[in-house]
Amino acid sequence: MSLVENDTMRVIYMYHESEPQRGLLIPGNLPNPEVAFRGYRSLFLTQKPQQHQDVDPNMKIMELRNQDVELPLLDDTLYWCKMFKLQDINQKSHVIKYEPVFDSVASIPYMQHIILYECQGSSPDLELMSREQGRPCYRPNNPPLSCNAIVATWAKGSEGFSFPLEAGYALDSTQSKFYMMETHYNNPLNTADSSKSTNRQKADNSGLRLYYTNNLRKHDAGVLSIGMDPNWRHIIPPFQEKVVSEGHCIEDCTRKGFPRQGISIFAVMMRTHLIGRQIKLRHIRNDEEFPPIAYDKNIDPNYQEYRRLPSAVRTMPGDRLISECTYDSSSRDQITLGGITTREESCIVLTYYYPRQKKLTTCHSLPSLPTVLHSLGIQELAIGSNPVLIASPPELAGMTLESRLVTYDWKNQFKSFQQVTRRGSFKAICWDAKNILIPVKVCGDGEMW
Repeated sequence: MSLVENDTMRVIYMYHESEPQRGLLIPGNLPNPEVAFRGYRSLFLTQKPQQHQDVDPNMKIMELRNQDVELPLLDDTLYWCKMFKLQDINQKSHVIKYEPVFDSVASIPYMQHIILYECQGSSPDLELMSREQGRPCYRPNNPPLSCNAIVATWAKGSEGFSFPLEAGYALDSTQSKFYMMETHYNNPLNTADSSKSTNRQKADNSGLRLYYTNNLRKHDAGVLSIGMDPNWRHIIPPFQEKVVSEGHCIEDCTRKGFPRQGISIFAVMMRTHLIGRQIKLRHIRNDEEFPPIAYDKNIDPNYQEYRRLPSAVRTMPGDRLISECTYDSSSRDQITLGGITTREESCIVLTYYYPRQKKLTTCHSLPSLPTVLHSLGIQELAIGSNPVLIASPPELAGMTLESRLVTYDWKNQFKSFQQVTRRGSFKAICWDAKNILIPVKVCGDGEMW
């Protein structure tokens, strides 16, 4: 009999339209499993219940909703950005709770996540976007935006989040007027025929409902993203029951970004896509590795809920934080690359902490290009070739990089690949709240070792 641990647990249930005879719960009177209705729900069974909060007479509610977003049909992924301008919060307030608000039951299967970002300052681009219906988020012609501070995150399976009594996310329209909501939609059928489904609606108006008050909490909360940057260099080979990837938030980033007294992490959301199985948030100071801040050995990609920690964990300037993700790619016969679509993979841990600072909001890493090439047995690429060609070793010369990725002997070379990617050099990528890269110490060609 397995123990109930602090992992994501699948609670299986069974029911039937007929009552057991005389209410006796004995095997002969229970529903036949072959004809009963069965299902499961993922839960944190050991999650400490949230403290009941007294009704706050000053609490107000604000809804931020999309406006008639056409749900994806042929394409399986749509990232939609909607800008909001807040003008009526004229004194500092704290968001103390938020939850999703769905347009209809039919739109829920399409929704993967909603992230609300705070934008720094003001600009004509932000003003223009606030007057629009919204636009696709990731297009080459989109202007760079100073929106890189996460306020709230909803992901599939989540019911929202209530802040602990000592913290809240600060809102003040005299300081930050613009907030951008990113919604990730995914076509659950991924076929053109999905338009024929009776459950499919043509447009969506879902979003977030924020509860806020001017009765301020002790601390301003912030969000720090730790993990692998979504990029093709994050390679997950096929046919493997266990593939480990690591995203590093390096010492130089926390040294420049954290206040002198450090930050206290009080909740985490662990995020992968479809083949993620385990996530661990590791904590290292100098040469000592502390117990993981959070560790889930049984994650469910369809249940991405914030996990409140039993007690806040203090992390200091100069600490290293590592998101370590384990994948099971045994069901896939092709490589999986890092990226933003559901078919690609992710390794991100979002951490709520206090006190908030704006010097560091995203702390990611990527395997260096030399590491990736070395892991594939490539010594050198041909300069300026399009498509990218391999120059050496001689037995691979002239082959395209894409062909090498597709035809590599992953079954026999996986151990070597895994060793190189985990011990090789990597590139540290850290941004502040204005979406500006933080300069860090580098080696050689700009890749961190």
